[in-house]
Amino acid sequence: VAGASRTMSDREATACTQAGIRPVRLELARDALVFFTRKSSPAPECLSTGDVYALMGPEAVGTRRWRQVATVAHAVGGSARLPDAPLVVVVPEGGSGTSQMVEDSVIGPIARKRSQQAGIRPDALTVPSDQVMLSEVLKAPAAVAFAGYATVRPWGASVRPIAVNAGSGCVAPSEQSIRDGSYPLARSLYLYVDPEAARRNATAAAFTTAMVQGATRAGEGAGVIALDAQRAGATTQAWDAALSDGDVTGT
Repeated sequence: VAGASRTMSDREATACTQAGIRPVRLELARDALVFFTRKSSPAPECLSTGDVYALMGPEAVGTRRWRQVATVAHAVGGSARLPDAPLVVVVPEGGSGTSQMVEDSVIGPIARKRSQQAGIRPDALTVPSDQVMLSEVLKAPAAVAFAGYATVRPWGASVRPIAVNAGSGCVAPSEQSIRDGSYPLARSLYLYVDPEAARRNATAAAFTTAMVQGATRAGEGAGVIALDAQRAGATTQAWDAALSDGDVTGT
């Protein structure tokens, strides 16, 4: 049983196949990738995906002030008014689903058009935990970082989430915009389960069943957004099918 904030990569799927594992993917909740800065930061209220690429993408290497990325931002459709302030980009350690989403959904599409490496700038400040990320953001005048909505929401007294414009105007991350998909960086949270193993292990089966049955309450105390009844029902059906006849279509 594995939790994930992204879909399985081709490499991971191949590894499962080679190991004789056919996992089913079960959607359990909704979350989002959130860019944020500290409350008193001069950072813009909204960033377009072009702005994010200019700040965090491969062409940003070596820049130390927000305004230094303005030329690239303008070239890729950036729309924010970038301040003349120190730029510190704080990111989680590699391998996280959150970092992967930034690379896949924001940086990658623009980088490929510009024949650049589709990754986060290698000179970003990499931190080992959420609390270290918060600490680094709070001590810098205009640091910008990203994390899951469930992580950022409890920090609301000290940080400011940044709205995102992916071509349809600025949308701030909120429970409603994440649930209805209007926030462009909303994402699903998944449980990957090996049904064959679950049939042999009553504890694994019971744990997964309890998680699936709680999908409509997943946000209570966890900071994530619970599924609506239709999506929760689809998850229940997918798990029932996987347990009964090995159908791993999933959600």
